[in-house]
Amino acid sequence: YANLQAQKSNLYNQIIAIMPDLKLDYPAAYPQWSEYLAAFDMNRSVKELPKSVTEREKLFISGKNIFSNFYSLRNLEVRLQKHNIYAPFGGVLTETSVEPGTLVRAGQKIASMIDPSVYELEVALNVSLKEFLTKGKEVELHDINRTTIWKGKVVRINPVVNPSTQTLSVFIEVRDKDLQEGMYLEADLPGKLLENVTRISRKLLVENGKIFIVEEDRLSLLPVEPVFFEDKTVIVSGIPDGTRILSKAVPGAYDGMPVEILQSNQVKN
Repeated sequence: YANLQAQKSNLYNQIIAIMPDLKLDYPAAYPQWSEYLAAFDMNRSVKELPKSVTEREKLFISGKNIFSNFYSLRNLEVRLQKHNIYAPFGGVLTETSVEPGTLVRAGQKIASMIDPSVYELEVALNVSLKEFLTKGKEVELHDINRTTIWKGKVVRINPVVNPSTQTLSVFIEVRDKDLQEGMYLEADLPGKLLENVTRISRKLLVENGKIFIVEEDRLSLLPVEPVFFEDKTVIVSGIPDGTRILSKAVPGAYDGMPVEILQSNQVKN
């Protein structure tokens, strides 16, 4: 700011220095430059320079470096304006990373801010179910204990698929005075009726598309199709009726491993 004020003072003095020459050599231009000088305010943004009446006057002004200093001054004003960062909405600061007067570097995190009147819930949606959700669609949200229900609306859908989980990030907007930052919510997304599917533990899924089954007292890998991933379980299709699958993951299991099925009241020594 001090540098900006110094540049303003320098430009002001340069204009004062050329006024006698303007009055003698360019009397037609003198009145407008005199008015510009009288309206010059050190505490306000510098105004545009008066337009040159003749080409000779323009060359004279340019030769005194007034145009150059004027645009350098404009550049400083723009840079000073960019030092003031305004939040895009009114809200609450939840975290601050710098103190007043601290030097802030490019890319440095300054603070975290939230709008307590509106929240967003990010959910991972299986890419095969993207046809059931569109921007603007209403979604029902509830807490983990299902004691309270809120109505939300889909505001954004990330078009990029997560390569490791084959899911899309869907952002649901919800407004309610009882909500707070950091609360866990679950979303009931409208879907479709699935037939011939089974819900199993996600730990039983091998290579993201196979499970171990028991055939002739040996483990065998069966290819399945994951339809929907939940927190701890996954819904899969492709398991024939009557197939015997593991109830929990077996450490070190491999295809062809001999196994013995125990009844629920049996204990293996």
